Parts: sequence; structure tokens; C-alpha cells
Amino acid sequence: MVSEQKIIAQLSELNIKAQNLSVDDVIRLALGEIGEKAVFTTSFGAEDQVLTHFLSEKKLPVDLITLDTGRLFQRNARNAGEDDKKYGNIVKVLFPKHTMLKRTLPRTALTPFIIPSRSQRVLRYPEDQTS
Repeated sequence: MVSEQKIIAQLSELNIKAQNLSVDDVIRLALGEIGEKAVFTTSFGAEDQVLTHFLSEKKLPVDLITLDTGRLFQRNARNAGEDDKKYGNIVKVLFPKHTMLKRTLPRTALTPFIIPSRSQRVLRYPEDQTS
């Protein structure tokens, strides 16, 4: 296990290396340091849209995922649909366990997050599948 001080020291070094780099080079530096598969989580907000566009255009080896709790802001849900049209099905949708979600959400969610075109790539827990 890596100590907290070591992680802070590594991040400080990366910050120094990244100071005068372009966004492209900063992301490539980070990907090089990770040395593993990278994942970007999105809620389809403004900042996430910038990174989604950048990662898609540069075809960087980063998986894009989102967690669908049924509580996405309406604008962000529209962004998700627009992303599907613009970039294709690049964002994988993950769902929390239905039983756990049921305990934490009120009877009606504010904004259901339903994008039928994503059904072919939705990841669900086996116990939540219906036959």
C-alpha cells in the first residue's frame, strides 16, 4: 500500500511537470503515469462535456462511464443524448443495484435518465436482470 505522503509527493511532481503543457500533453502525461487502463466518469455537466469532446476527438485510451441513479439534471440528460448523436455510444452506463437504489431514493425520482439507444451497452448486476 502506498502512503499518503508518497501520493502527495507524486502529485506534486506531476503538477510541476504539467505546468507549461497543453491540455493534450497534460492528459497524455497523466495516462503515461497511470500505466493502467484509465476511466473517466461523467455526469454530463459542462466540464465533463469538454473532457468528453477532447477524449473522443483525440481517441485516447480512456473508458467513459456514467452512473445512472435516475437523478440526473434535465440539462445533463439532454447532454447525454446529444453525446450519443455526436460521438456514438462511447459512454457506458452503469446502474447501482436496484435493491440498494430503492432504499435511497424517494418514491419518484426528479428526472428519470432513460436513453433507449444505450440499452445494448448497459451494464447491470445479474440479480437485477429480468427474464
